[in-house]
Amino acid sequence: DDNVYYNKDTPWKLKDARYTQMGRYSLQSNINQPGDGNVYYNKDTSLNQKRNSYRQENQMDGSSRHPYFPPIREKSDVLQGSRSNQYSQEKPQRNGYETDKSLWNGYGAEKSGKSVFRPHQDSTLEQQPQNLCLTYDKFSQTMPASISKDPPLITVEKIDQLLEEKQKLLLTINRLETQHKNLESKFDELFIRKQQTEKDNQQLKDQRDSLINERKSEHHLRQSSQRRNINLGTNAQDLKLTLEKLQIQFDEAQEENRSTNTKCRVCSVETITHAILPCYHFVMCEKCAQAAKKCCVCEKQKEGIARFYYG
Repeated sequence: DDNVYYNKDTPWKLKDARYTQMGRYSLQSNINQPGDGNVYYNKDTSLNQKRNSYRQENQMDGSSRHPYFPPIREKSDVLQGSRSNQYSQEKPQRNGYETDKSLWNGYGAEKSGKSVFRPHQDSTLEQQPQNLCLTYDKFSQTMPASISKDPPLITVEKIDQLLEEKQKLLLTINRLETQHKNLESKFDELFIRKQQTEKDNQQLKDQRDSLINERKSEHHLRQSSQRRNINLGTNAQDLKLTLEKLQIQFDEAQEENRSTNTKCRVCSVETITHAILPCYHFVMCEKCAQAAKKCCVCEKQKEGIARFYYG
């Protein structure tokens, strides 16, 4: 048929040469028959080739929609011969793979002669491409002309734009995750510093409380000392007054004693003026001293008398 099937090992030069050779693709009325002119893409087909085939003017039933099938996501080598069969060859069966000639009947593959290599898979998955082709064929033949001329719901440019936005979002997510990790590390560091600061603050509070208690005790001691000083001052004042009173009393007593002692001890009338020798007791007046034979205080024999004057 005129279909082109690429696998992951097909070089780009071969793809470009094949596209140049075929030029524009024309679609037949029956999409399920071999040689329908459809282009089937796999995961290695470039976006530019998809856009070129998607925007062709010769389309089925005058429709503005071009049949587009999702990329082949299985790890199989899909190989189909070209017109001249110069770029394709038969591939033998490999381990883990089986040969199936009727898998791509709905996709325009030959029903005989050529082989398609694919891995073992569920029968339900094998029927999905055929069901999709039949559904699209029925819809394209029965849909109204107004719907068939509408532009596609999503374009390749839109898909590219969404992929670019997805890539940007992934980069943003990675950047935010990095920022989140950095913030977490900073938070842990700040949390450790906070705990250390709280510990230091607690120690400072304890020191402050101890200093406050010491100051209170010193204040109490100062107050008690002041009260004691006040009491001592009061007592000193009282003692001073008492001393002054005693001094006055002593002076009075001494004056009284002096006035009493100036009288002669013998006659108690005259003032003492003479002392008896040799004891020098100053206790008699002149008359009594001349008449006495001994001292009236120590009773020693008088050897003489001596007169004294008050200065």
